[in-house]
Amino acid sequence: MKWGMYMQMNPIQSLNDLYEDYIRDPLKVDSFALELRNFIRATVKAECRRKSASTYDTVEDAVGESLLKVWGHLGDFKPGECLFTTWVTTIVLNNITDIWRKYNKRREIGLVENWNGSVQLRIGDKIDCFKLLTQLKEADRSFIIKKLNGLTDDELAAHFGQNRQWAWNKWYRLKEKLRVLAATNV
Repeated sequence: MKWGMYMQMNPIQSLNDLYEDYIRDPLKVDSFALELRNFIRATVKAECRRKSASTYDTVEDAVGESLLKVWGHLGDFKPGECLFTTWVTTIVLNNITDIWRKYNKRREIGLVENWNGSVQLRIGDKIDCFKLLTQLKEADRSFIIKKLNGLTDDELAAHFGQNRQWAWNKWYRLKEKLRVLAATNV
């Protein structure tokens, strides 16, 4: 088959056929590698879009790492067990999940709630947290600072003229807001 015929076919079938051609004739590595890269890039872009992490650097890093993993484990593929594209997609999705976990682990603010309701920040996260606080409204900033200074939900409720459930809900919503801000501010 000629390269132009592959372009008109389904990309999944095209990659599966190119893999079989590559196995029969290793000199066809160029067309196989190009199609493999394009397939991985499309898979990575779709998954990064789904995870809202589609910056150019993130996508290109994931494409590069995924391509290296697939290429490095090409000998491990067993043709009778599944389609080649299924095998590649599994590797790519697992790689993106690993990258996403590493990224989120780096950006997560370390809020540690003690048994008595007081809250502490992990030492490395204090600077990041106080930078994020500047992006919040004054009332939210005040609430968080009081919580970090050790006030319980009952004390916060009394200070703001609300009930205990309000304080608990407010703290929950503000933690989520901080996590979102931490994930979006690199």
